[in-house]
Amino acid sequence: MDCDEEGNSRIPESLVRVSRPAYIALSLSDPAPDEEGRIVEFNRGQVDPVSEHILLKYGDISKNSWKECRSVARIGKPVQGKITVQFLIDVADGSNFDLVKTVVGQMKNYLVVRGRSRPWRYAHHHCGTSANVYSDLHWSVVNGAIFDNNSCEE
Repeated sequence: MDCDEEGNSRIPESLVRVSRPAYIALSLSDPAPDEEGRIVEFNRGQVDPVSEHILLKYGDISKNSWKECRSVARIGKPVQGKITVQFLIDVADGSNFDLVKTVVGQMKNYLVVRGRSRPWRYAHHHCGTSANVYSDLHWSVVNGAIFDNNSCEE
């Protein structure tokens, strides 16, 4: 792992710059990446806080209120198979390495693996699941309607 001048660990750029070839390796049997609804790329950037997005917060809600949980990332609504992710924590700070890895892993799981053809609906669905409550990383829809839980099923 890289270190800065002060000896602090840095998170590798390849982990936080998530793209299909670099991190999300889908099998050759998957449908073509330009099919409607598929996520083909994640990019770091700004996500409009007043537009519909997913807010990721970190914390144990059995010990803390929702407001006390730490906001760690915003996930923008997909546009032509691409999702913009805005980290609200310092990704270069080595103490955030595990948290960034968890965020990237959950995005891959919920938006690519499980969401497949309807990733945004699946993300909305996940916000209302018990898995989301019991996890330390909580997904919530901001400025958007919650879909019926059954509407995301394939």
